[in-house]
Amino acid sequence: MFDELEFDDDLDGDLGGGLPYTAVSEGLLTPPQVQNVLGHDEQEQLILSLYNQDKLPHGIALTGTKGIGKASFAYRLAKFLFHDGENATDSLFGGEALKAENFNVPAESDAARKVSSLGHPDLLIVEAPVDERTGAQKTTISVDAIREISKFMHSTAAMGGWRICIIDDADLMTSQAQNALLKVLEEPPHKALIILVAHRMGHFLPTIKSRLRVMPFKPLSQENLDELLSRSGLDIHNKALIHCLSEGSIGSAVELAEQEDMEISASVFDCFDESTGLNRIEAMKLSEFLSMKKKDDSFPFFVMLMTKIAAELVRLKAMHKSFYDSLLFTALKSYQQSAVLENYFNEHDLQYFVSNYDRLRVHFEEGQRAYLDRRYLVQEGFEILMGNRQDD
Repeated sequence: MFDELEFDDDLDGDLGGGLPYTAVSEGLLTPPQVQNVLGHDEQEQLILSLYNQDKLPHGIALTGTKGIGKASFAYRLAKFLFHDGENATDSLFGGEALKAENFNVPAESDAARKVSSLGHPDLLIVEAPVDERTGAQKTTISVDAIREISKFMHSTAAMGGWRICIIDDADLMTSQAQNALLKVLEEPPHKALIILVAHRMGHFLPTIKSRLRVMPFKPLSQENLDELLSRSGLDIHNKALIHCLSEGSIGSAVELAEQEDMEISASVFDCFDESTGLNRIEAMKLSEFLSMKKKDDSFPFFVMLMTKIAAELVRLKAMHKSFYDSLLFTALKSYQQSAVLENYFNEHDLQYFVSNYDRLRVHFEEGQRAYLDRRYLVQEGFEILMGNRQDD
């Protein structure tokens, strides 16, 4: 649930729920505690318009890249609906009901505090459970978890208003779970809302999609990402590179900023050589470093960076762009030996780089699946990237 970390200006009030001191002091908030969500005004206004017309659907799917604020948006919507229901008094006394202009809710309001602490009696959260043996989150949401939604939705609302269910990582639902959810969506009770937070909409059954209002969410802009990073209190180096690699996901950006992985990007460029194209001694050193068990978290970053470099070479050639038309390569320009990659790009055609990219992707995917030695995966990865396996 909490991989979508965001940051909020309003940190002085009691957020409820026992938020750890370190999280408050650093400005780090998990989705239930976030008050303001950046970059998704269009989706907010669309839902608000439907709500003000009494046309809010019973099922909404928030879709898009992981870590861009979808879960935070879902909780913001829940706070708004609970709060608006508690304060809709004008129409009860004969006055015209006020139309909300946004989802803003005072942080000290009863609805906001209860949702922030995950203590609202009319809010149900469904997500993949944690494996008690390993401590890791399971990879599926079972049919039993979804059946609880039906019981919840058909019970009387404790506060007399909305009943809201948020299914986080909803694309982890099994087929049986989706069929169980379909029954709830087919006969929704009054003032009931199911919000699905999903990263891969293609995973859902067509019958589920037809019952939902699907709302795509775009990755965060560089401006929004920079603003959130500036609130984090983290010591940010090479913000441009973080933006390129995170692809508009604040969750990924924070993870990159907190780890030592960014230093590996410089080590990758140390492996390029002006005369031979590839400095195999440096590549061997890096492979030894990444093969160390304590560097388990760094190896996936290496694979991601190498694959992105190969993909970017293809993209630029296909679009007839120059090397530094790429935001990624511009962000990497300060690294030693970056000119080697530029010259390499200028010397070859599109098909050459397509072949390299396909080989590299298969190399990493199959190698990791077979648990091959990381030293081999790293060194051979460089050989493939630099076209030294074209004749194989």
